[in-house]
Amino acid sequence: MYALTERFEWKVKRSTKTRFTATCKNSKCEWVIRAGKLKNGTYWHVKSFVKEHTCINDDNYNMQFSRVSSFIIGELFARKMSDPGCTIRPKDIITEVREQHDINLKYNKAYRSKNHALNKAFGDP
Repeated sequence: MYALTERFEWKVKRSTKTRFTATCKNSKCEWVIRAGKLKNGTYWHVKSFVKEHTCINDDNYNMQFSRVSSFIIGELFARKMSDPGCTIRPKDIITEVREQHDINLKYNKAYRSKNHALNKAFGDP
């Protein structure tokens, strides 16, 4: 959600069972987050986080947000889906995400997001 609201894309530099590092997709940017798993093996601890981006997010930057997962989008729509009589189509998800976040989603991602939202709202079929 942070990347969505701050309007930047990120990439995974390292991901193991005990460590995680992500950086801004712009290689010149200094934004980074590093986390490690605590000894109990259940929780993660953010070890370092450079909050400020040194890159400029202009209108020419590709705002496809390939890293925005259907899980995250589904979480946004789960509450709406639980309302009686609510019918949301993938097309509606595409439109709302474009209007609210200026992000272009592909149909397949919107479809998976809808399925996740339904599972979250009503449980697995």
